[in-house]
Amino acid sequence: MQQRRQFGETRGAVAALVLYGELHRHLLAAGRVHVYATYQLRKRGVDVAVAAWSLVLSGTVATIVLLVLGTAALGVTGQVPPLVAGGLAAGVAVGASGAWEVVTRPSALHRFLRVGTALGRRLPVFCRTCRRTWAVDPDRTARRVADRVRLLRPSASQWAVIGTLAALSWLLDFLSLSLSVVALGHPVPWSTIVVGFLAVQGAIALQVFPGGAGLAEAGLLGALITSGIPVSSALAIVLVYRTINWLGLAALGWVVYAVQIHLAPFHEHRHGSGSSAVELAVPKSGSQRAAAEPVTNFPDPNGA
Repeated sequence: MQQRRQFGETRGAVAALVLYGELHRHLLAAGRVHVYATYQLRKRGVDVAVAAWSLVLSGTVATIVLLVLGTAALGVTGQVPPLVAGGLAAGVAVGASGAWEVVTRPSALHRFLRVGTALGRRLPVFCRTCRRTWAVDPDRTARRVADRVRLLRPSASQWAVIGTLAALSWLLDFLSLSLSVVALGHPVPWSTIVVGFLAVQGAIALQVFPGGAGLAEAGLLGALITSGIPVSSALAIVLVYRTINWLGLAALGWVVYAVQIHLAPFHEHRHGSGSSAVELAVPKSGSQRAAAEPVTNFPDPNGA
C-alpha cells in the first residue's frame, strides 16, 4: 500500500521529469544525466532503490526495443536478409529475457548491488550521511536494496505496457524524421531513412558529445548523401529533424523546468535521530538492531 501511494503521488511528477530530463539529456553527458535524474526522483519522495532501478530498467528496455525494431526494419527494407534480421531480433529479445532472469536472481542481484553501493557512496547525488552509512556495512546495504528491488519485478501485463511505450517512443521519433523528409518534398527511400535514423541513435548512444552533437548530424547526412540525395536537400532534412529532435525537446525541457521549480513538492531527506548514521549502521543484535536501523530511504520490504 505504501508503494502504491508513493507511485500515485509521483506519477504526474515523473511525466514532467521525463520532459525536463530531455533538457539535460541533450546538454549533459550520460553519467551526469543519470545522477541528475536520480536526484530529482529522490526530491519527490522516491527512495533510492526505486529511483536507481527504474532509471536502469527504462534505459535498458529502450535500448533493447531499439535493437529489435532497428534490426527488423533493416530486414523489411532489404538492407539485411529478412531471415537474418528476424533471427537477430529474436536473439536480442531472448537474450534480454535470459539476462533479466540471471540478473534478478538473489545471488547475482546482491553482487550487482554490492558494486553499485560501492560506486553510489562516491557520488555527490547521495547525502554525506547516507554515503558514510553505506561505507560501514556495504554488504548489508546491498542486501536491503536487493530485497527492495526484488519487489519491483513487473508482471507480464506491465512488461507489455513498458515495451509498448518504449516502441511508441522510437516510432514517434522515426515519424518525425519521416515527416521532415516529406515536408521538404524530396523523395528518399525508406531504407535510407531507416539507416539514417539508426545512425543518429547510435551517435546519441555513444555520448561522445551531449545529445550526439556533430556525430548524429554527420551520420544522418552521410546516409542521405550516399543514397544520392543532393547535398542541399540532405542538409535541409538534417536541420529540420535535429531542430525538432534535439533543440525542440531541450526547449520544452526549459519550459517544464520553469514550471517545476515553482510547483514541484520537496520531500526532506531524513535520517534516524540520536546517534550518528555511522553508529546506527553497525550491526547489532535483538531489539538493539531494530532500534538502530538507519533510515536511508529504502525501508525493509517486510515492513519493519
